[in-house]
Amino acid sequence: MNQDVPNPHDSFFKAVFKNMERSREFFSLYLPEKLSKALDLNQLGLESGTFVDVELQQSHSDLLFRTALKSGEPLWLYLLFEHRSTPEPDMPFRLVRYLVRIWEQHRDVRPDEHRLPRIVPVVFYHGERAWNVSTRLSEAVEVRLDLGILPPELEYVLIDLHRIPEESVRADIELLLALTLFRYIRSPHFPEIFGKVAELFRELKQKRTGLEYIETILAYIFRVRGQEELHDAAVTIRQKQIFTQEDPMGTIAEYFIEQGEQRGEQRGEQRGRMLEAQEMLIEMLEEQFDAVPSRVTREVRSITDPDLLRILRRKLRKCGALGDFEALLELARSQG
Repeated sequence: MNQDVPNPHDSFFKAVFKNMERSREFFSLYLPEKLSKALDLNQLGLESGTFVDVELQQSHSDLLFRTALKSGEPLWLYLLFEHRSTPEPDMPFRLVRYLVRIWEQHRDVRPDEHRLPRIVPVVFYHGERAWNVSTRLSEAVEVRLDLGILPPELEYVLIDLHRIPEESVRADIELLLALTLFRYIRSPHFPEIFGKVAELFRELKQKRTGLEYIETILAYIFRVRGQEELHDAAVTIRQKQIFTQEDPMGTIAEYFIEQGEQRGEQRGEQRGRMLEAQEMLIEMLEEQFDAVPSRVTREVRSITDPDLLRILRRKLRKCGALGDFEALLELARSQG
């Protein structure tokens, strides 16, 4: 992950879900049907604040939404994004702490309102391993029912993206792109998936804020996947001719594409210089020792550090025999 950005998952999550249209669609599609049908999502809005422990903000992001039931009763949806690759075993306990903080904030604003507002916690998870943590607090607490005291209870809604079959993911283009990225951003097959993502850009760019959203997507990919894949993404976009000369691409999206192409050119130039340095060293070996075994030339061609190749060329002049040079190679291998 690119260390210049403390938490690219958090940035993208909030860019996606602070848009009320996308959030309404997400909740209407992926909350349990009974709950979804009971909500009046036309009243959906955002509350201020984050309630996650500071030390966990690299793995948790959150948004608090206010809405109401169709009966008119107010209700809050607390959306917690779990962006670790494995389930959080302490999730029931952590949610209790976060909900208490929300209620405390509410009490600070309305100190005379003693009945606490109704909150539905929703955990959105896109890790690679299936979620195997209980969704109920009572199952994480030692209980003695024979004492006649009911265990504390809290239950959260789990939306595990990898449990939703890809073919059944329903959403408008903007939310579909976000869910696709959340599902595959860590996958080793992401470069292949990006081809499908890029195709969706054709439709997305027709929307009023489509180019802005494409910029957000490219920034997320760049920051999570790193510079090494930026060139491949740029090539894909160019090959598929996603953008035409008429598109207003003098934006950060064009910047990312240009950076990707430049990165590819730089890698090509670096590769060319490295090959030249390898062949130069092999020629020097052949001049100094006549016949050079193939095992030695293979070893030289496996060296990708230009500084090491330069050091070996310099030290070669002091080698009285090929065995002295092989000892240098051995030393270089041992030092990593």
